[in-house]
Amino acid sequence: MAQKTNVLIWKVVNGVLNPTPTQQSFPYSGTGFYYSVQPDDTGFVGASTGTAYSGINLMSGSFSETFKTTSGSVTTDCKTIVYKGRKYIAYVAFVGGKHVFRLVDYTTASTAALESPILEVTGAAVSNANNTIDADFAVINGKLHVLYYGTNDRLAVYKLEK
Repeated sequence: MAQKTNVLIWKVVNGVLNPTPTQQSFPYSGTGFYYSVQPDDTGFVGASTGTAYSGINLMSGSFSETFKTTSGSVTTDCKTIVYKGRKYIAYVAFVGGKHVFRLVDYTTASTAALESPILEVTGAAVSNANNTIDADFAVINGKLHVLYYGTNDRLAVYKLEK
């Protein structure tokens, strides 16, 4: 819902969907047209662009902010995964007319963890790029892969190995 902070949450218990969602509020007013929320094992991860806040934030199950980036990077989507006991966030930031692909290990949640990507790839300036961006994870043949997309820029897939 553009320009709103409502987040609807449907729960699945024992494989059965509760058809009545609960409603929470994203903790920042003045969000732009885009923000997303992903569940994780301790609450939620948010990605947002707006006048009150732009960046990645961690929230409790009741949507209270626990940690957030302070850099003000514009981003509209993120994905989370737990892989081999580690917690990761993949997202694309839009900084200075360039898409920046980032992967964060937030197993030990903190602002420092959110602001210290273990993978950061900055592309060239794109004259008609925007903040319609995406990232996703897949485990293929036992290896973690992360996909990044920047509108009018590129699509990239990385296989993560030690």
